[in-house]
Amino acid sequence: FLIAIFVFLFIQLTVTRRLMKIADFTQKLDFDNLDAPLVLQKDGSRTNTDEIEEIAATINLMQARLKAEFSNRNKAKSEILESREQYRSLFQNSNDAIILHDLNGNILDANTKAEKLFGYTRDEFTQKNVATLHPDSEMARSKAAFRNTQTLGYAHFETKFLKKDNSEFFVDISSSIIDPDKQHVQGIIRDITDRKQAESELKKAKALFKKVFNSQTDAIFILNAETPAVIVESNTAATQLFGYT
Repeated sequence: FLIAIFVFLFIQLTVTRRLMKIADFTQKLDFDNLDAPLVLQKDGSRTNTDEIEEIAATINLMQARLKAEFSNRNKAKSEILESREQYRSLFQNSNDAIILHDLNGNILDANTKAEKLFGYTRDEFTQKNVATLHPDSEMARSKAAFRNTQTLGYAHFETKFLKKDNSEFFVDISSSIIDPDKQHVQGIIRDITDRKQAESELKKAKALFKKVFNSQTDAIFILNAETPAVIVESNTAATQLFGYT
């Protein structure tokens, strides 16, 4: 009878020690300690395949899976951070001005080129709404483009903006939603003031030429370089002389 009691107590003690070891291991288990497996025997062997050993094996399997999952998460996090850094570098070093804003027009960010173009600092930009950058004459056009961006996800248009000193300048804008979840809109802004001025000067030059051309009393024809030549333009005196329009 005493032997039976001794054997029972020995088994209980062994089981208790194993359970305590498992409990201690699981309490210490975290993402910084996923390399050391749970070992119930000092030499690393398993005495049998009882339920406690199966629990230990399950914990070790869970630990291995957690380690793999943690490694994948770290890799994904690293790739996301790298992608963000690359985007930030492209954003800041772009030759075009870039403004980020939400669907209400509240400005969230602006790059270095935008600061130079408008005369505002980044902090000043983030206190403004896109609508305040437009002169009153361009409000209808900008609102229509904004609706297109909300509906279609993008818009491309020409308009005018106001600098910090209230001077107006012409711009070409490509606007698109770059983050559907956060509803962030990116506006890429190119200053086309020089182009617009050149177009205006060309229009004036053409009008002046037309005026001088039609004021001549002699019939004048302008021919192209083809053979046979084709009349491409004639002045008022020519149409009156020949009766052709």
